Amino acid sequence: MGFNKLNKLHLHATNAQSWPLEIPALPELAKEGAYRKEQIWTTKDLEEVQRRGLYHGVEVYLEIDLPGHTASIFHSHPDLVTAYSKPWATYAMEPPSGQLKMNSPDVPPLLIALFNDLLRRSSPFSSHFADA
Repeated sequence: MGFNKLNKLHLHATNAQSWPLEIPALPELAKEGAYRKEQIWTTKDLEEVQRRGLYHGVEVYLEIDLPGHTASIFHSHPDLVTAYSKPWATYAMEPPSGQLKMNSPDVPPLLIALFNDLLRRSSPFSSHFADA
């Protein structure tokens, strides 16, 4: 990418179908939400990709799709996801349907734990999100 003067790589790190990104503060997200155990991005994997990008002049930044596209969270936290439907084709245009229950008092602590963990590790490699 750097040789072609492309200097930003946007990683769509999670989605409705799978949560492959390891979050040490919430290990159940990847453990229950990834397609398979060997497809989990460890903290070391992510740091290696971001560090390699840095060495080549490419800023690697992450997208965590919230509050929609979070059906993969249902597998570890079913009480935090609404409208998780099967068969999905009856209820949604893409599999699977579901999004965070933003009116649940249990959602903010999950999001705080998620972003405190992830942003602290990602902020040295990206200017898009700063550690608070």
